[in-house]
Formats: sequence, structure tokens, C-alpha cells
Amino acid sequence: QGVGGIPTTIIPQVTDGAATATTIKYAVTGTATKSTTHYVVINGRDNVDGEFYAINVVSGDNAAAIEAKVIAAVNAVLGCPVIASVDTSDVLFTSKWKGVTSADLNITVDTNGDDAGLVYAQSTKVNGTGVVSLTTSLALFGNEWNTIVVNPYGDSTTLAALETFNGVPGVSTPTGRYAGIVFKPFVALFGSIKDAKADLIAITDASARKVQVTNVLCPAPKSSGMPF
Repeated sequence: QGVGGIPTTIIPQVTDGAATATTIKYAVTGTATKSTTHYVVINGRDNVDGEFYAINVVSGDNAAAIEAKVIAAVNAVLGCPVIASVDTSDVLFTSKWKGVTSADLNITVDTNGDDAGLVYAQSTKVNGTGVVSLTTSLALFGNEWNTIVVNPYGDSTTLAALETFNGVPGVSTPTGRYAGIVFKPFVALFGSIKDAKADLIAITDASARKVQVTNVLCPAPKSSGMPF
């Protein structure tokens, strides 16, 4: 595959068999007092590729009617990261993938300053669980020189695994991909939406990481988007 003319290799990950998805439940109350348009906002976006999560509110719509429109609006967008369904009298959003990274999911509703008599309220959120092992994927590197790795996980486990595999340069004892008979090292990019200085320092200045040359933090403080 290629991205902008750059050869790109996509390596699928071995899933955690016990992983779970993130679920968010929303309740809608009230009856629409006027016709307007509201938007579901998923991780800061009210659309994907120009397809909007638009809720076409019609005067007189009750809560059940609005919930049905929310579900239809979300499921009509193929690239949406969640699936919407009915759970008792609420709307249930379920991430399309399982694992701890799905816990970064966040959903709000933009009423454009006019709620039209409706209230949207998140009632519960259950974070997804499960982490992947990079061992099998890293073994697939073989003799290929993959110069830039995009790490969509960014947790301490994967950062450490990439550092161990990539190794460190050295005059007499280079390790991993820096070893003379291999010498095909890479840099690995990972994202973070953390906005507290202490949290970022904890990632970048961990004592064992100061001599490392593998992981590159790509910060987006306070972003509503997914870290990856």
C-alpha cells in the first residue's frame, strides 16, 4: 500500500480474546417544541467524510422518536466508530472495536444553542478493556526497513515493547535494530490528548526511557479526538 507515494505496510494485530468494547448509554427526555437540527458529536466530530450525524427534530417528536432518529443518524455513517442501538428506553453506543483504546470514546449532542425542549443526558459509560501483544507483529518486520511506525496504542506496555525490539545505538554494544548486522532502526509515533504537564512528563521522562531513541510523543492537549 502507499500513502502519498510513501510505501506503507499495515500489520494486523493479534486480538486479546478477553477484550471488551466501550459502551455509552444516553437518555432522551422531553417533547420537541419546534423543528430544528441537532448533531451527535463523537470524539469532537459531528461528521465523518462529509456524512453528518444529524438529528432532524420535528415539532411534537417525543423521546422515543428522537432516540430512533439518533440511532438512524449514527448508523447511517459507515465510518462512524460506534454502533447505536436501543437499550430499554435509552440509546446505547458501542465501539466498533474492543480493547482499552476504545475507552477514549466520548459522545455529546450539539443542540446549536436550541434544545427545543429536549434533554440529552449520558447515564452510563463502561470502558473497554484488553491490551494487545506486539510480539507477533514485530516479528513480521524481518529484514524489511520500516523507518516510521505508527503506534495506535501508546500505553506503557507497547512503548516498552517497541523500545526493546528497536534497541539503542552504541559505539561498542548497539542493540536490537541498531545492531551492525541489522541496522534497520525506526522511530515510533504515538499520540496523547493528556493536558497535564505531570502526565506528559511521566511518559517522556521515565528514568528507563531517557536513554531511549524509539518513541516520539505526538501531543494534542485537550483534544476530544482519539489519541491515536
